[in-house]
Amino acid sequence: KRFNLDGLVKFYEKDFINTGFENELFNVIWAIESVCHAQNKSDFLKEAYRLLKKEGRIIIADGYLENYPKNEYEKEKLKSFLDGLAVPNLATIQQFKELMEIIGFKNIQVWDKTNKIMPSAEKIYKMSRWSYPLSKITQKLRITAEILTKNNKAGIDQLYLFKNRIITYQIVYAEK
Repeated sequence: KRFNLDGLVKFYEKDFINTGFENELFNVIWAIESVCHAQNKSDFLKEAYRLLKKEGRIIIADGYLENYPKNEYEKEKLKSFLDGLAVPNLATIQQFKELMEIIGFKNIQVWDKTNKIMPSAEKIYKMSRWSYPLSKITQKLRITAEILTKNNKAGIDQLYLFKNRIITYQIVYAEK
């Protein structure tokens, strides 16, 4: 409103795998750290493809699995990370690209930005190191929910997972 843009923008709360929007409505779809929350990544991709106009573009910035955990310690770190962020699973970038191709996307390009997000990952780690013990206490006192404790634990575990390339941060671009 301050910039007189209120008539140019509309916000909708929708299920991103079943939006209810008409076919071929959008030129561009952005998905920022959201597709990871889909149980079946193809459900999101099919809906996005349906919504894009011919020659429309999709840009996705998200986390992906790069290497499967090698031992129980790494499996527990990954499980903790996924649980703490309410992420049911992560696709590998290869699996994701294959899904996109099957659905019909073309000119798929991928940029690994893991190194670029490491300063943020380190800040999240530092904040979570002190907030995790506090959240365990507040959870026991029933002041905060368990998900807050899990989220703080995920903040600790994500740094290890990124540093050891178990998970990566990628930007994916494709066209309809």
